[in-house]
Amino acid sequence: MPLIYLAVFRGTTTLADYAAYTGNYNSIAKEYLIKAASNEGKVTYTVDGHTFSFFSTGGFAYVVVADESMGRVLPLHLLDQIQQEFAAKYVEKAQTAREGQLNASFGKALRQMHERATANPEAFNKVAAVQKKVDEVKGIMTD
Repeated sequence: MPLIYLAVFRGTTTLADYAAYTGNYNSIAKEYLIKAASNEGKVTYTVDGHTFSFFSTGGFAYVVVADESMGRVLPLHLLDQIQQEFAAKYVEKAQTAREGQLNASFGKALRQMHERATANPEAFNKVAAVQKKVDEVKGIMTD
């Protein structure tokens, strides 16, 4: 279970989230959110074999929880994608949104981003993309 949970927060209010697996990821993210949101930028915490990656900017915090074995590159790139899509379409609505109010709209977008990242992780990781091409060339050379 590589990618587990994606969310957008304003303060400690969960505006939208998507969980691929059941668990208490939202509550753990909220525990670390105060520390992570104290500075603008990206930070990752490791908790019980999972990485909690945060990107705080403009009063919002974006979160990706992944299995630790996945590494940090894909979750950090996914944070950028979440932030860009959210900023382009939802920032105005989010200023006054209540807990979970954007789940119907942006929660679906989070699910789609999760599915794309899970199906095609090379799109988020240049090293993985290069390695895939090298493996393809090796396959051709050995045939």
